[in-house]
Amino acid sequence: MVTRQFGSKCVVIAALFAAVACSPDSVEGPNELTPQLGHSPQGFYDLSFQTYSGVVVTSLPFGNGVVLKASVTDAARLPAQAGTVTFQYCSLKGRPTGDVTRIDEAPASACASGAARWRNLGSARVDLNGSAVYTFPEVNFTPAIGFRFKFSEQNSGIGSGVSPATDFFWY
Repeated sequence: MVTRQFGSKCVVIAALFAAVACSPDSVEGPNELTPQLGHSPQGFYDLSFQTYSGVVVTSLPFGNGVVLKASVTDAARLPAQAGTVTFQYCSLKGRPTGDVTRIDEAPASACASGAARWRNLGSARVDLNGSAVYTFPEVNFTPAIGFRFKFSEQNSGIGSGVSPATDFFWY
């Protein structure tokens, strides 16, 4: 009797291991670009920064604004042909927005730690190059602000997603 129970438990455990080993989730990592049932495949969501004249930068002197540029591509790095991008910045909790005497902007690490949250700046439709831009006004006090964007697919063939958070620096 004990041997039979042990044997049947071994069969059940072996079947579970086989099911897990053969499942798609175990074959591909979480960053793979695979479609989920009823969803478009995930894409690449890249955020870069530019001057008003289009020069790519990672920092600027105080008193300058910056252009946030979202780029959305599929697994083959072909651009999204439709969709909307919502640009966000990291904002300290409990601080009013738009009050220059009580700065709410913060680095992305503050959002990651829970001390801040992501707030929407504005939205734009992607162009035929898979890009959308948002102009962030001049900064005079805060040395680092975290930015990211959310992409909504709207029949683009690329799944909705969020770009990695990136800090931009003023000096």
